[in-house]
Amino acid sequence: METVWTASIPKRVEDIDISLDGSRIIVAGSDMLGSVVFLDAADNKKQPEILPQAEGVTSVAFFGKGFVCGGDDGSVSLWKTVKMGSPTRKSIEHDDLVSSIAVSNGLLLSASYDKTIKLWTDAPHSQTTFNGHLNAVQHVRWVPKSDNEFVSCSTDGSSKLWDVRTARETQSLSSSEALYSCDISTHSSPLLALCGAGSFVRVYDLRKTDEVLFNHAVTSSRPNRVVRFSVDGESLAVGNDNGRLTIYHHNKVWEEKNQYHHQNSIRSIIWDPTRKGRLYTGSWDKNVSCHLIH
Repeated sequence: METVWTASIPKRVEDIDISLDGSRIIVAGSDMLGSVVFLDAADNKKQPEILPQAEGVTSVAFFGKGFVCGGDDGSVSLWKTVKMGSPTRKSIEHDDLVSSIAVSNGLLLSASYDKTIKLWTDAPHSQTTFNGHLNAVQHVRWVPKSDNEFVSCSTDGSSKLWDVRTARETQSLSSSEALYSCDISTHSSPLLALCGAGSFVRVYDLRKTDEVLFNHAVTSSRPNRVVRFSVDGESLAVGNDNGRLTIYHHNKVWEEKNQYHHQNSIRSIIWDPTRKGRLYTGSWDKNVSCHLIH
């Protein structure tokens, strides 16, 4: 693994996203106050654009020609262009911190510590609320190439597959440990990856979730915090609270290939959609790093 560049951010990095053309990175920063930071993915020496926020920014994603942020005050804020200083809309409908945001074709999901998930468009209010988790919802992800299904996970130990059309869960998988992150790959077969307390990462076939395809745990007092499939589904990146980034590659079986260390918890991972083997990590050490997997 080669680290191509590292950029320093004024706040602890909570979340990152990359534009569809792979040119820009957006960063959610949080401390007592928050910030949204834009980085040039191709030129890390270019001065970052910083947009200070009055509250902590806990999640972020590009959305159409603009972007959307989740706040530690339970807000979901929308900017219709990336050049606007103030949000077009700010809605506080969650009763606790917004932990995760996911976008797909004009639809937005927000997950919260208030145990709920909400579905939004660019309207001022959410369209649907999904109830079913018994504790904080940590992460939410759309099923690739589908605007009807998404997956969530919670510290209650459950991961759920939801149908937007019925606003109901269609599958549920239980774990004895708290879950912090989930991801889905549909490149070859529908795979679900989960990680959480106990420093584990597991991969399931969504067609038969009673069978674990891959299960790896390391001896650590700190949990795995984030998991992400590569665009082609051949690699799996896992970041933990010790700052360790681990890459697993699938060649008939999942094998550990590379490791990299931040100085603090890795909170977010995103693969470049335009460059195979390139990914970005964001950490509480106030750094965003670009890596190339050989």
